[in-house]
Amino acid sequence: MRKTIFIFIVMLVFFGEATSLQAEENPIQVSKKGLYRIEMAIEGQKLKVGANRAELVIRDIEGKPVAGALVRILPLIYQHGESTLMKPRVTEKGKGHYQVENIYIEIEGHWLLKISMKIGDLEDEVVFDFPEVRRGPY
Repeated sequence: MRKTIFIFIVMLVFFGEATSLQAEENPIQVSKKGLYRIEMAIEGQKLKVGANRAELVIRDIEGKPVAGALVRILPLIYQHGESTLMKPRVTEKGKGHYQVENIYIEIEGHWLLKISMKIGDLEDEVVFDFPEVRRGPY
């Protein structure tokens, strides 16, 4: 019984925090296998045609920062499922923070950012959806 109550409280805190962060306009997603929670802050608040920068904050499902992850980002145009030739560079900054540079978007349209994370034998991924990418500035 105590374990059930504890899990319920943890879920309330987790979803309450995710909701409050979402309200601040940084999208947050739980990875497909439920291993990680990823927050993305894009420079300028919106993905745009051209080079973009972003910061990722990766936490485990309990909210602890994830360090030492191999993080890869693949920009995909939704309509074709194709990626750009230019690959984003990811640099770990510590305490679960990862700087992403050179997220290159070639054309206006519906884009996805597929983010894969690997720590030891644990692999997971998440997809952020950007349905209306336009040329900047906004």
